[in-house]
Amino acid sequence: MPFSLDPSAPSSLAGLLVIVGPLFLFAGMYLACYTIWISAWEGWESWHERTGLDGDRAEQERARKQRLHR
Repeated sequence: MPFSLDPSAPSSLAGLLVIVGPLFLFAGMYLACYTIWISAWEGWESWHERTGLDGDRAEQERARKQRLHR
């Protein structure tokens, strides 16, 4: 029987809430943080311009330096 009037009997509904509640809490926090982050994200191009960390340009610069040292 899933429900009992005996206060010492374990409640399956309470156990389910204890397990599922934090999962919903974490999912909500993740969704809120992701929504804030994605609305401010401008894309990889602006990231590379701001930081100077562009993989293609780094490869070209490395190849140019290797040609100069030969």
